Amino acid sequence: MKFNYITKYSLDCFKCLTGVTIDKNRKYIDDNVFKNFKITSIKINIEWINKFNKNYIRTISFNDNFIELNLNLLQSFPNLTELSLPLSVKTIKGSYKTNLPKLKVLECSPSLLQYFPGIQLETYHIMNGTKNLGFINKI
Repeated sequence: MKFNYITKYSLDCFKCLTGVTIDKNRKYIDDNVFKNFKITSIKINIEWINKFNKNYIRTISFNDNFIELNLNLLQSFPNLTELSLPLSVKTIKGSYKTNLPKLKVLECSPSLLQYFPGIQLETYHIMNGTKNLGFINKI
């Protein structure tokens, strides 16, 4: 189903919605449209991340091209277990003492692993499209 504008009323028929993918061309989303749902999985542009109840989110992937990620933004998701960062992300800013205790699955370029020290990952996916694996030998 495609909506040019996502509003609370356009989603009234979905009572048990748990996953949301919003394409990168979306123009508008109501501030509280997803707040009453127990959304656990999102694939969104970074600009829409505050539209969701952060206590329920376990999986985040981004479908837009941004260059820098602020780790403090992710630390507000206490139950985050899976994170997928696009290849466009080149740097991460924020605390290097990342408090993501439940993060178990990470997908990103190898050069970003340095920003997640001390996290006990169960699965690491090298982001599709990665061309250079030399950095992974330094981890």
